[in-house]
Amino acid sequence: MYRKGLVDEAMGLSYHPEAEMMDEVRALLTAHGAPDISPAMTAFSEMMEQGATPDEVDQAMHAVSDAVAMAAGFAPDDARQRLDALVVLLRAAASEYAESTEGGVVGDITPYHEAFGFVAVATSLAEALAMDADPKVAAAGAKAAAALTAADEGFGDLATGEPVARDPAILVAVAARVEPVTRGERLAVVGWEQGLIRQPDQRNILFDLDQAIEAVQATDGKTAVFDTWTRTQSNLLRMWLEP
Repeated sequence: MYRKGLVDEAMGLSYHPEAEMMDEVRALLTAHGAPDISPAMTAFSEMMEQGATPDEVDQAMHAVSDAVAMAAGFAPDDARQRLDALVVLLRAAASEYAESTEGGVVGDITPYHEAFGFVAVATSLAEALAMDADPKVAAAGAKAAAALTAADEGFGDLATGEPVARDPAILVAVAARVEPVTRGERLAVVGWEQGLIRQPDQRNILFDLDQAIEAVQATDGKTAVFDTWTRTQSNLLRMWLEP
């Protein structure tokens, strides 16, 4: 956003974590003995306020990413929690995306970029899980990473193009594919349709006859020809219908 000249929007987005969740995050970091990531985040926001170059802002953003990665190293190595976090991120992305779009148009760019960021973090989590030494965890991570490729459809090329508005259900569907089943059961409904006329050539004859009847009625009304063709249609139906 900053690189595209949306300076106020980029600054507002950078302050969202502090306004919405950082007190809780700092408490959790302290509880796990992890370093505080706030200084790196503050430096990142201040860099934009000072009108730094896009490259300088990118460097500050990388510093935030490094601080987050270091703090994440203090978290318990619980694959289930990481999968749960991945699903929460995708649901949050879907919510923010729905808030940002209306009528096929991106109306609020800030939640749109938040949704994009959530998906990016979820993708990083999935890729890390796919590299886990536990084969089951790695398989779950690979499955999640594959499912996340569908999320790209919801966003345009934000680096070079304009944002596109799709159906938020795309992200909801990705979350559903990623979420593991830990209890209960998944139900599937299987159905089918049976045509009353089995043979394709018979169906084609009836279709052509129906079109002809409609054409005669439209041009000439209910004439003797119309009555004859209608009786023929009824007779053919009685002959070819299957119970």
